[in-house]
Amino acid sequence: MLSPTASPSCWTCSLGKSNNARLCETSDPRCTAGHHTMEKIERSSVKLFVGNLPFSATVKTLEDEFSPFGDLIGAKLVMDKATGRPRGFAFVTYTNEADAETAMSTMNQHVLDGRPLTVRPAVARGTGSLKDFDDEELDSMMSAA
Repeated sequence: MLSPTASPSCWTCSLGKSNNARLCETSDPRCTAGHHTMEKIERSSVKLFVGNLPFSATVKTLEDEFSPFGDLIGAKLVMDKATGRPRGFAFVTYTNEADAETAMSTMNQHVLDGRPLTVRPAVARGTGSLKDFDDEELDSMMSAA
């Protein structure tokens, strides 16, 4: 079972960028100063780790692949700071646990551009450990690399 994390977030108009609302993950002082329309909300969200991504994957690819399973808040493709290229993993965030569970069970080992994805609950940096996986899962991860 996934453990959702409650995090304060706000929706903002993408003034001058598009007509679509986006999740504002920054604490932009303009938001509270009334420079654009904001609605403060408390949202319980569930983040999933997506590993073994092909290097051709983009945020749009992630959104297209993961949005059919429910209310997707967003996707973050992790980039290498030195080269600017994708590092081969990402995070997707859903508004609720049920959608995240469905996505995880359906997309884990789903082949994307010839690579079987690894999808599991995200853990805080430094708390993940290989000891949490059984031998079969470790073998699967190692053979996919």
